[in-house]
Amino acid sequence: MKAEDAGLVIKVLRVEKGMTRNKLAEIAGVSHPTIVQVEAGNRKLSLDTAVRIFDALGYDLTFMRKERDEEK
Repeated sequence: MKAEDAGLVIKVLRVEKGMTRNKLAEIAGVSHPTIVQVEAGNRKLSLDTAVRIFDALGYDLTFMRKERDEEK
């Protein structure tokens, strides 16, 4: 998935939940500028950051981490 596409998905989910960028950053444990950059498609997500953000939005992506760890 392209950074722009991931950012758009995150923005849509955040807005649907009525969550501000500051609140999402706080819950996800990342900085506000990270959320801004991701939503703008200017920053690629590491798997860890993606998991944190999607968990904060109520979506579980931890299965991706498990699969990646099993590939090592």
